[in-house]
Amino acid sequence: MEFRLTIKLGNAAMLTPADIAEQLERVAADLQNGIAAGDAYAPADLAGPFGIYNQNGNRVGAWEVTE
Repeated sequence: MEFRLTIKLGNAAMLTPADIAEQLERVAADLQNGIAAGDAYAPADLAGPFGIYNQNGNRVGAWEVTE
């Protein structure tokens, strides 16, 4: 299996390292919250892709698990 994460840079809300870090933290929190809720992640549950959105609500990337 492989974890893939893509974030597109360049728009007004995705220019700095802090912007990237914020998105990485959000993805990590989503994964952690699922684990804390007792979700037993299986490959099919993480097949995604799941969108990543900046603070303005624009889609700037996605993450997924592939086999």
